[in-house]
This record gives sequence, structure tokens and C-alpha cells, in this order.
Amino acid sequence: MIIKGKLQAGLLEYYDCIINVRYGKINGLNLIDVSPLILTSYQIEVSTDYTFEKHYCPEKAPFKSNYFIRYKGGYKNQHIIFFKLNLLQYIRLKYAMEKWILQSEDMKKDILKYIIGGIIGYIGGLMIQEVKAYSKAPVSPPKTESQKSFEHK
Repeated sequence: MIIKGKLQAGLLEYYDCIINVRYGKINGLNLIDVSPLILTSYQIEVSTDYTFEKHYCPEKAPFKSNYFIRYKGGYKNQHIIFFKLNLLQYIRLKYAMEKWILQSEDMKKDILKYIIGGIIGYIGGLMIQEVKAYSKAPVSPPKTESQKSFEHK
């Protein structure tokens, strides 16, 4: 998952950045419109050493961000990256940060195949029941049968 945020460089210094999070790791941090000298000092390694936290007062947070990541990467310096996320982005980011086996594409396709097959089988079974019930319907309605039985006695 790719997320845009702000990397805190100094006390009041922030850089636009794009983070790639996948399989529970931060795979890349790209700083936008930054000189190459600054880029070398912010080399980010693939790592799982981070904490994802929420601002409880977004009005006082920089750029009114509601979430941030404390991340140790590169030379093991702690970086703070601020995000402004809505609920859907938050759920997708939490999913990307987990190390679930369901994240592999092959596993997702297999599970989807079984779910679709189950739904098609269920619908097919309902259709077969309806056809059998229709073919076994009585020729005459039950009311006329009861009247005929009374007449013969």
C-alpha cells in the first residue's frame, strides 16, 4: 500500500514523502522534491521496526494529521512520519502492516475460487429443489380432492 505523508526532518522542518508498506514491512520511503544530499541522510532500509500511533488531538498535530509512524530505519535514527488518513485508508494500512498469510496473491485467488464455487453450488441446489417441487405438484388442488371423497361415501 502506498501512502503520502510528511517526514519530520527537524523541529519545524517537514518533507513530503511516499511510503510503501507491504507484508508488515516498510519497503520504501521516497522523499519528493528533495536534494540528493538530504536523500543520502534519510536512507530507509526494509524493516519492521516501527510503531503506528494515533494523535488524540489532531488540531495540535502538524498538518492536522491524525496518525503517525515512529520508524527506525537507515542509520537507526528515529524518523516520525505524519499522515492524515480516513477510515478506509486506516483499515487498509493496518491490514498491510499485519503479517497475515492471506496477503499472498495466490492464497487470495484460491479463497475467492472456493467462495464463488460455494455460492454457485448453493444457488444450483436451490434451483434443483424448486424444479423437483414443481414437478411433484398435485394435479388437482387439495380442496377438490376432499370434496370428491365426500361425494363417493
